[in-house]
Amino acid sequence: MTDFNELHTVDPLSLMGSDGVMSVLSRYWPSAAGGDRMAVAVSRALSAFAVLAGGAGVVVTLVNLHFWPDYPIFVSVGALAALIALLAPLVINESPDFALRARMLGYFNIVLLAGLSIANGEVASVGHVLLLPTVMTFTLVLGTKDGLIAAAITLVSVCTTYAMIRLAGPAPSTLHTYFAGMVCSTVFAYVAGAVLRTEMLALVREANAQRDRAEAAGLAKSRFLASMSHEVRTPLNGVIGMAELLSRSDLTHKQRKRVDVIRKSGDHLHNTLNDILDLSRIEAGRLTVDRRPFRLDEVLDSIERLHGVQADAKGLDLVCTLDPVLRLSPSRLGDPTRLLQIVHNLVTNAIKFTETGQVTVSLMQGASSESVMLRVEDTGCGMSEAELNRVFEPFTQAEDSAERSYDGAGLGLAIVRRLVDLMQGELTVDSAPGSGTVFMVQLVLPRVVDRENAGLSEAPARPCGERRRLLIVDDDANNREVAAGLLEALNADITHAADGAEAVAMTRSAHFDLVLMDIRMPRMNGVDALAAMRAPGDGPPVIAMTANAMTHQVERYAGLGFDAVLTKPLRGAVLLEQVLAVMARSKAARSVSEAPPADAEPELAGLDRA
Repeated sequence: MTDFNELHTVDPLSLMGSDGVMSVLSRYWPSAAGGDRMAVAVSRALSAFAVLAGGAGVVVTLVNLHFWPDYPIFVSVGALAALIALLAPLVINESPDFALRARMLGYFNIVLLAGLSIANGEVASVGHVLLLPTVMTFTLVLGTKDGLIAAAITLVSVCTTYAMIRLAGPAPSTLHTYFAGMVCSTVFAYVAGAVLRTEMLALVREANAQRDRAEAAGLAKSRFLASMSHEVRTPLNGVIGMAELLSRSDLTHKQRKRVDVIRKSGDHLHNTLNDILDLSRIEAGRLTVDRRPFRLDEVLDSIERLHGVQADAKGLDLVCTLDPVLRLSPSRLGDPTRLLQIVHNLVTNAIKFTETGQVTVSLMQGASSESVMLRVEDTGCGMSEAELNRVFEPFTQAEDSAERSYDGAGLGLAIVRRLVDLMQGELTVDSAPGSGTVFMVQLVLPRVVDRENAGLSEAPARPCGERRRLLIVDDDANNREVAAGLLEALNADITHAADGAEAVAMTRSAHFDLVLMDIRMPRMNGVDALAAMRAPGDGPPVIAMTANAMTHQVERYAGLGFDAVLTKPLRGAVLLEQVLAVMARSKAARSVSEAPPADAEPELAGLDRA
């Protein structure tokens, strides 16, 4: 059951500040945003009754002012009851002891009204009429037990007044009708309030249960996706990695074509897996947008490298252009990873549905100096109006017939839509059958004044003439073989370890320039192994090499102290780049720590300082 004592705590003295008016209004009509919906409904019900009852009491008091000389006590008590009702929400709502204050003020007012009604000596008095909505409000706000007590007090006062009138002498003919009406009205007010509260609480409990079930289902889904992602990525790492190593060897034309089929199939499976995980993260609200400096021209360069070969294979021209205005300020603040993902998905879609002609990617000045317009245009088959209406739905393609001409899971454009919304941008599409398609994305990407403030760093230089010692740790022998093969270009001495415990023992008995560490391993996992390596002091730099590719997992590993995190399946270029970068940072850090203090005296070899 909802505990109405757990509402927001607000000190009444704070209502006297500069925002006092807004604070008073929020007490009388609490906001429903981000709070307990039932508690908000209860507070609003209290406020509605208090304002109506208090307002009615004020009107009655004003009407009865001419009776003040003869009945000062009655008029004063009525005015006090009206004042208490009007101030009740200010004192009760959003207080830490909501129920206690409601009971204290409520029962005090009920007793006042009941006493006023008995002293007045009439069954159909103003006090009795006001007691009826009080019974319903008590029942709704505090519960059926408190409502029953309020109803009992009301009935006692009505019955007492009725008995007093009967004992005083002949009663008016309307007395019995008024009495029966008051009794029935009190019972009706209590029953109606009790039924309404019971139904409201049942709905709240059901809504809470559905929310809990949805959260549990979402958690189970996330765990399932994380587990399946790991189980799929591990063998996929062997398939893609070995295919890449095979492509570097001497093969016949027929063999190379077969290896290319393996690589393309692996890449397609990898992309589909990433799309499913991205869509799941977006829908669960777990995908966040970063804000860091980057360069627009580097985004276009990446697109040319990623898709140039694919476009050439289909005989298409891939044209990437940067607006001359943007060339003057190419450094921007935003999320380059998500922007690159948007462009990548749009270009992949354009190349897929274009058989002849070209695909044009343009970055232009947007509606303001701080915004950028992305335009991706193709000369492909185009889309009809009906196809445009469903093009951003997941697992849907424009050509959704049983005999599809194009492969793919239909997730790319759905992810684009969600990423653009996440980045608070605008996405439009213009297309017609046989006339190609144009996608337009406008994003706010503030300019970065200069490169120094942007924090952009140059790519680390490749170490020359240095033979490094690397340790690859993975319980899967195939994965170790793939990583070692992809690192052949370094001409390094590579050692293998099958689990974390073995790796820790090796790093304590020998020096390694870098450790590539899997996370899930028997005996000792990668996280524990990292802690053990760092325990004696500064251990070697360690790169996590894992199939746990969910965003929260990658962020967790980075927070635990891994120098970098690589997700499987491994890519040769990315692996080499990260290894070189981490070793360069490690070397620079050692140089700084080993440098003598600036004010240290130089050693004077062979001289007596005395």
